[in-house]
Amino acid sequence: FEGPIVPGKLYLAEGFEYELRKTEVYELPFPRNQKLQEGLNSFTQLDWVVSSKQLLTATLHIVPQRLSHVNIDYFNPEETAPDAGTHNYTGTVAHRMTLGQSLLESTFSETSFDADVWGLGNADLMIGPGGNSGNYYAHKQRSAVRLSGLSTFSFAPLNRLGSHHFKIGLYVASSEEEGQIDEHPVDILNAAGQVTERITYPRVGNFEISDIELNFFAQDHWILSPRFSLDLGARVESQQISGAFRAAPRAGLAWNPIPGQGTTVRGGFGFFYDRVPLNVYTFNKYPDQVITYYDAAGNVTGGPYLYLNTLGRTEVETPFVFQRPIDGNFSPRSVNWTLQVEQPVGPYLKLRTGFMQSLSDGLVILNPVAPDPVTKLGALLLSGTGGARYRQFEVSARLRLGETRQLMFSYIRSKGRGDLNDFGSFLGTFPVPIVRPNQFGTSPADLPNRFLTWGLMQLPWKFRISPVIEYRSGFPYIVTNAEQDYVGLPNTKRFPGFLSVDSRISKDFQVHPKYAVRLSVSAFNLTNHFNPEAVHPNVADPAYGYFFGHRGRRFTLDFDVLF
Repeated sequence: FEGPIVPGKLYLAEGFEYELRKTEVYELPFPRNQKLQEGLNSFTQLDWVVSSKQLLTATLHIVPQRLSHVNIDYFNPEETAPDAGTHNYTGTVAHRMTLGQSLLESTFSETSFDADVWGLGNADLMIGPGGNSGNYYAHKQRSAVRLSGLSTFSFAPLNRLGSHHFKIGLYVASSEEEGQIDEHPVDILNAAGQVTERITYPRVGNFEISDIELNFFAQDHWILSPRFSLDLGARVESQQISGAFRAAPRAGLAWNPIPGQGTTVRGGFGFFYDRVPLNVYTFNKYPDQVITYYDAAGNVTGGPYLYLNTLGRTEVETPFVFQRPIDGNFSPRSVNWTLQVEQPVGPYLKLRTGFMQSLSDGLVILNPVAPDPVTKLGALLLSGTGGARYRQFEVSARLRLGETRQLMFSYIRSKGRGDLNDFGSFLGTFPVPIVRPNQFGTSPADLPNRFLTWGLMQLPWKFRISPVIEYRSGFPYIVTNAEQDYVGLPNTKRFPGFLSVDSRISKDFQVHPKYAVRLSVSAFNLTNHFNPEAVHPNVADPAYGYFFGHRGRRFTLDFDVLF
């Protein structure tokens, strides 16, 4: 709901929802196959028109959530999955003021986030070739607060060698995080159900950390002519905890090379940096791992080996990054460029083609360091030496035959490769216990080919149909052995190609001058194409290589109230 509190001066807008969502996991039997998400989402906004040149806006966003059976699947049933509770609160105050033809905008915000993750019991988590049992191994509590301020000034246009629109900005942020993580044992089982490896965590990890960021940017939108414009800019960033100062030049263009033909060429190039999350710098406060190996009779064959959590030191070879030689001096960065050409073909058809490339370096990855055979001391090393490469070529078309009849077509050819031990898998909200030696290979989300078409068409008697057809390559997956080590190169095997023909037919019924009801029937996978969602990836599993979890042809009836 929304409306004026003081007409012409003060306005209120409020939107909220309570959601209880159960998501069915098709590889598991009912009723033990339900992911549960329950929560409130509230957004409140106050707008105060201070004067004809000033506007003050305050917002409050509240998102408490309760999650049950997170990430369950065939290999991780309910008892092995974590539950969680999260609370996210964000408040902002924004002030906008015009000064002649210039504009000053300032925004101040505070975000508070806390999460509590726990397992359903204290039993060891047992990981086997055919699936896991026991309870989730980590109990994690985390709370964080972030204060930030952003101020930008847009100058009045400057008409000299074209038209310049200059803009400068300053961003300052302070972050704090604290928490605790307690992890109980994890057992690796062979095909006979015998323990071959045991991971224990001898201490509880407590952490508390803070950081300050300072960023400044300047840019110019330069219109040289009605058919050619440039965007030039630079951004400098500093992050106290990483001891890094970074510079990021960027440029872009838009060009209509042929007058009156509608041809548009767009391109861009730039350096980009990722802020290093605080949880990266808490890693050396996490519980260390102790790993012991056993034979089939239960005798110790190796260890116990102590792996200490360690932050590495990275040398950066680029003139745009300046770093102090300290542990954890990470600067994830990428060099991106894009080129796109758009061309109308007659009054109904528009074609677009584009290419993009992203080269990322300095990514934070986790890698085990083998223990010394005498001291039995190893390490889990978190370093900024990871990389990733991504290329994408896209061709798309829009066929428009009126306001209520249009079709879109898109084909994407892409390739993504990178280091596989991204820190997020081990330091995120729901960490995983097994750290394999890092490898550089095909990205888990790599899709070499994807074709998609969708649209909207008006039918007789005011019916509407919205078809969607998608074909894409299958996702890659990792093959492991009974010890949960890689077999061959990771992500070289793929799921079968995915094909889904979907459609939605709807009609509106006016039940009141102000209200209407929209009835819809949606159909999914009309061809009943075999689209499995899971595979047995362990060579010690008797069902190795078997794809399952196919979701066949299905229909949904739903309605919306329009007012």
